[in-house]
Amino acid sequence: MKSAMPELISIDNVDIYQLPTVDNQQKGAQFTMGDLHGNAIKLLFMLVKQGIATHISEKDYHKLVKIYCTPTEELSTMVLAEFNAILAKIDFCCDYRIRLLGDELADRGSNDYFTLKILEKLSIYHVPIEIMVSNHGIEFIEAYETQDSFHRIMLSDELAASMQNLQTLITAGRVTRQEILAIANKAYKSMLRVISYTLSANMQEITIFSHAPIGLNTIKSLAQQQGVAYNDKTAVELAQTIDTLNRQFQQHAQDNTVHTLYQFNHMRDGYAGYLSCDAPFEFIMWNRQYDILERPVSQGGYQLNFVHGHDSQEKTRDNIYNLDNQLGKGRGQHIGNYTVIWEFQ
Repeated sequence: MKSAMPELISIDNVDIYQLPTVDNQQKGAQFTMGDLHGNAIKLLFMLVKQGIATHISEKDYHKLVKIYCTPTEELSTMVLAEFNAILAKIDFCCDYRIRLLGDELADRGSNDYFTLKILEKLSIYHVPIEIMVSNHGIEFIEAYETQDSFHRIMLSDELAASMQNLQTLITAGRVTRQEILAIANKAYKSMLRVISYTLSANMQEITIFSHAPIGLNTIKSLAQQQGVAYNDKTAVELAQTIDTLNRQFQQHAQDNTVHTLYQFNHMRDGYAGYLSCDAPFEFIMWNRQYDILERPVSQGGYQLNFVHGHDSQEKTRDNIYNLDNQLGKGRGQHIGNYTVIWEFQ
């Protein structure tokens, strides 16, 4: 995946419950958004604003917001059918690439059903999209790989509300588990990545994307754990290392064995803030330690940038970009800072 280097777009006080004006970007652009917090409207807002989701009226957008905000117990089959009917009218442009830094599911949002249906539509339109594996998204993965229902086992009920509410719909018979598993199998799994990157046109600069903040030492540790040869002598060789890690991870995703890559005691350590860097897979989902990360501006004659979400404490500076913010983090957080990274391929 080759592109120009990141350009940060930050807009204060946007309201994701209002239909955004479209930013006219050139075809081939890539957009990276931080934590979704399980908020389908935050995802839709970005898709409309960046010109990826088209042909949606203000009236229909407000209807989708209203449905999203409807309490789960009031989401009848008729209401869900209305959501899907409006979604069916929206077109999606496949000339853009999307990267989500995680927390797309099993978070504080309204209901994962809505997010999954949008992801399904993106897949149908062949929109290139990557989703970084994260501490919230892994709850959804754990549920469909090892359980008979979508109930959290690592996070609290409040922190995994959107998935808990999805299970409520299934239990009430308004949605079937088979439908959700079909979306996971046909669309969601193929979108998952452990780490991502972009390379500059001259191959002398690489931008590394992850859910939690990581460094080169994290990638090296993960490679060693997974039996992958690690090489960072050039930006291209580092990119090839990441490609190999993702190929292995994708095989686990397709085989429903992602749950074998982490340990519950390490996940609990991450929740408590004491995660060791000796658990690299858990580290990329949970880390909040910055002083142990190797994030050089340059090495071996090439430049490096690091982009993460997960923890809003670190400020964007130099070659480090933090895309996590409070926008969409709960139903009452619909006004806030809109931050994406834009790159032109």
